[in-house]
Amino acid sequence: MAIETYLLTHGSYPTASTIETLLSTLTTNNFLKKLQANPFTKTSHKNTDTAGKITYSHDTTSGSYVLSIFGKEPTSPLLILDNGY
Repeated sequence: MAIETYLLTHGSYPTASTIETLLSTLTTNNFLKKLQANPFTKTSHKNTDTAGKITYSHDTTSGSYVLSIFGKEPTSPLLILDNGY
């Protein structure tokens, strides 16, 4: 939801290349009020996480993004969110 709100405000999706940058962008712009800790590590989400990993990729050419959320094992995502492009 915060990513879509960012689009409505800025006219494009965040161009972050890491989850840390994405979360920082969304909180700095007040689209996220509070960051939730990684439930497995009990720390903030990092690109180097194995358990509870979240990845974000954005293609500036097509305007598409993919957000993948993993569980305890980083082998296959539990949830994939994208903008459908």
